[in-house]
Amino acid sequence: FILQICECLYLTDVFMQPHRSVRAQLGGSVNLECHMKVFSQYSYIWIKHSQGELPETIVFWSHNEGRTHKANDGSTRYQVMTSLSSFNLSITHLDTSDLGTYYCGVVKPDDILFGNGTEVCLTGKETIRGIFQPPVLKPVQYGDDVTLECVINRTVFGNARQVFWIHRTIGGSYQTIRSTHENQRKCAGESQECVYSLQKKNFSFQDVGTYYCALVSCGEVILGNGTEFTGKLTDNHKYHHHYILSGFPGKFIQALCFF
Repeated sequence: FILQICECLYLTDVFMQPHRSVRAQLGGSVNLECHMKVFSQYSYIWIKHSQGELPETIVFWSHNEGRTHKANDGSTRYQVMTSLSSFNLSITHLDTSDLGTYYCGVVKPDDILFGNGTEVCLTGKETIRGIFQPPVLKPVQYGDDVTLECVINRTVFGNARQVFWIHRTIGGSYQTIRSTHENQRKCAGESQECVYSLQKKNFSFQDVGTYYCALVSCGEVILGNGTEFTGKLTDNHKYHHHYILSGFPGKFIQALCFF
């Protein structure tokens, strides 16, 4: 059935999911709304999609049987509320496994139509603890190859893939680094953490500045604590040692108003 969903997943205006994202704390509850002009004589479905994973059926309402089939061995955490113009899903006792984007859909004889989706995210202090740039204290010379790391907690952000880097130059400008060649992702087995690394080869004066790991979650940009490269060339252009220091975004977060 999942393969059929993958082949026939179409977004449509038949449904209206008014909230692009909802937030709740671990153990809390969320209500995912799905509205339509009329509750027609078809079967309805809610699926969850997390980045890097296959779609998962959460609930399936059978018109012929007039009853709801639930995933996860009929978990009572999922409740469906129907009316003449809605097919809403309630999730209680929120767990990290619930993170992802939920789509409501109608199952027709020849295809399946879905709404625009609602992303479920965590709120509170969990998001702050979920992203960290470990300090690097190794001396760096111009011409060296340098690697920065950013640790993303999967229990907070799931299988986050919308991760990039922002470079604040010493001149005060901002550069976005999205190159997959420079930005690499590594998740070790069942580990709850994924490490994103940024490789800068042949470190030069143009690379001096502060680097922030940035994660897109629920329509917001969440920044790491930042890693700063400081130093300058001498008048005779000899190479000198420079150091990588750990820093905090501070006023930089406020400067991200253009996002």
